[in-house]
Amino acid sequence: MLRRFIKKKAVTKEQWEGQYSSGGWSFLNTIHEAAHYSIITGYLDYFKKHDLILDVGCGEGVLQQRIQNIGYKKYVGIDFSLEAINKAKLRENNQTVFIQTQAEEFNSEKNSFDAIIFNEVLYYLESPLEVVKKYEQFLQPGGILIISMCVHRKSRFIWKKLDNHYSFIDETKVINKKGNSWIVKCCLKK
Repeated sequence: MLRRFIKKKAVTKEQWEGQYSSGGWSFLNTIHEAAHYSIITGYLDYFKKHDLILDVGCGEGVLQQRIQNIGYKKYVGIDFSLEAINKAKLRENNQTVFIQTQAEEFNSEKNSFDAIIFNEVLYYLESPLEVVKKYEQFLQPGGILIISMCVHRKSRFIWKKLDNHYSFIDETKVINKKGNSWIVKCCLKK
């Protein structure tokens, strides 16, 4: 299902908004997507790095809903789509905030985070490695960086670049019943 949204050409803002308003991303809430969300949640819980969380490319906030069980002091979700953010904002409170912005433009002057998550977003960015490097400055020492991508040709290329720059301390590959697979990796900032 995800592969139909991963194209060689950039997706326009209007296409994103149309996909979210028509329910084109609602499949992310199904059982077929649960495994990679569970791995992300497991890494957060294992490393006890869930006080201040930044979710880059949060969409409608599916991951935020899943990590509520482990708790957090502050969750910030950012996404390019105003339609997605408006849906996510229905769950905002003192601990949870959603911001509509492009990943390349976000700046965190006030916060440094315990965990920064890139869940199925890097293949939509023009310069994924440069964006991840930018976000390193927002990660506290000892903080955890978690990256999850569906396995396909473009993600393999991105993983090669990331593997050359980061020392991932763990990685997990999950495959659902439909045959879709994800790789989830994490590293700690020294």
